[in-house]
Amino acid sequence: MARRRQGWPVWAIAVLAVVLIGVALTQTGGPMQGRAERRDEVRIADLNALMAQAGCRAAATGTVTADLRATPACPDAPRATDPFTDRPYRIEVVDAENLRLCAAFETQSWREPHLRRPDVRADGDCLIHRIVAGQGGEEQIGEFD
Repeated sequence: MARRRQGWPVWAIAVLAVVLIGVALTQTGGPMQGRAERRDEVRIADLNALMAQAGCRAAATGTVTADLRATPACPDAPRATDPFTDRPYRIEVVDAENLRLCAAFETQSWREPHLRRPDVRADGDCLIHRIVAGQGGEEQIGEFD
């Protein structure tokens, strides 16, 4: 009988440990969430590179364009295709000063850093980047009205 009484604390601790592990995985999302966030970080880095190329192209030509291929004035060739899905990123001219760059994000955590930038706003799975080509080939970042 004494042996049985010593067994229940072990089971109670084991059940508590399993519950705590479950709660921790629920709160953090576990390894699958971490992988999805890392893939989204690659996507956002690609969109940032495309934004930089768009700024360079706008400064060089004076117009916002969805054609972000390398040119002699802007030799960078940013990746325009999602490396995980092989789907091209969507690049659209919104108007004379704004460019929409879209990717198939897996999480919402990518949005937070961009909501603090005055020249970028989130729109679904897209970033709308405001580019104002200044005089003398310099890019000027402007705030949204």
